[in-house]
Amino acid sequence: LQNSTNILEIRDAILKLKSLHDAKVQIERGKLAEITDPAQFEERKNFLDKQIDAFETVWSIYKEKRKQYLEELAREQEENYKKKLALLDELKQLIDSDQPFKVTYDAFNKIREKWQEIGKVPPSKNNELWLSYNHYVALFMDKIKQFKELRDLDMKKNLEQKIELCELAEQLLLEPNIHVAF
Repeated sequence: LQNSTNILEIRDAILKLKSLHDAKVQIERGKLAEITDPAQFEERKNFLDKQIDAFETVWSIYKEKRKQYLEELAREQEENYKKKLALLDELKQLIDSDQPFKVTYDAFNKIREKWQEIGKVPPSKNNELWLSYNHYVALFMDKIKQFKELRDLDMKKNLEQKIELCELAEQLLLEPNIHVAF
């Protein structure tokens, strides 16, 4: 127990041990009440008290390690929360930026990768953070949709202009006077 660094590895075992210990203590106390000889009673009581004290020492170590683990977990989750808030700020700036589509899209993918790499956040802040993230992702996707619509509109306009130029070129082929056609 003292050498174990991961409290989760020993949690189930120590809880089963505590349950068994508590049951054994109850049984021993019941047996103790049946002893009529004062010397035997005192000897048995001292033995039981030593066992209880030994277990309480182990239980205290476990509780301290568990407390440290939970404190570290809370610290990590709070740091992760701050990191994700910073990524939300980057995402907001990305939505408002006028950089070329490829640059913003690549930056967006990097933000998504970082978001997934960051660990858990405090449960009390998780829902709010997730809603904010999804909101900004939706805004970015709307920006992509608008970009694609504008690009398609430009391509359609360009196609129309090219068709018009081709039609004019075909009419010039029909012109018998080469100087006029030129």
